[in-house]
Amino acid sequence: MRPLRFCLLGILMLSWSRLTLAAVEAPNFDFSLDLLNDFLPRHSLAEIDQKFSPQILQTTGAYQWHKYLLTQPRYQIKVLAQAWQGQVADVFAPLPSFFSHDVFLQAIINRLGPAQKIDKSGEEAAYLWEKDQLRYVYAAACTITCFPVYFTVIDLQVPAQEAYQPLWERLQKIYR
Repeated sequence: MRPLRFCLLGILMLSWSRLTLAAVEAPNFDFSLDLLNDFLPRHSLAEIDQKFSPQILQTTGAYQWHKYLLTQPRYQIKVLAQAWQGQVADVFAPLPSFFSHDVFLQAIINRLGPAQKIDKSGEEAAYLWEKDQLRYVYAAACTITCFPVYFTVIDLQVPAQEAYQPLWERLQKIYR
C-alpha cells in the first residue's frame, strides 16, 4: 500500500508543479546596451552630469574622470567616464558577475556584428570591435560558468597625448 501512496503523491506533486507555470528569468534579462548610450564617447559630460549625479574622481589638465551609478531594480552598475575637453573620450563599466555571458555577448553581437578580434588567455577572453572610430572591448571570464567582467568603449579620434590613456589600460596596470 505504501508504494502506491508514494506514487500517487508523486503524480499529484508533478501535476501541481506543472500547473503553477512558474517563469524563471535570467538576472540580466532586462539589461540593454541602451542603458550605456548616454555615456558613450563624444557625448557632452555636462549633459551626462545633468541626468546622473557624478562623483568627480580626478581632474588632470584637460582630462576629467567621473563615476556614475546606474541603478536598476535587480542590480547596479558603476560607470567610469573619462572626458577630454568636456566630451567623453572613453567609458568603462565593470559588469555584475551574475550576468549571463551568453546573453550579454549576444546583445553586443546583435548591435555590432561578430567580434573582429578575440584574445583568449587561460579562462579569460576579450572581444574587440572597431566601428565609426570607436573601439568596443568586452571581457569575460569562466570558472564553473562564464560571466562578463567589463565593457569599455574608446574614442579613437582623441588626440594621442602623453596625459591620455584609456581607463581600462590604467585600471589593468593597477590590478595586475
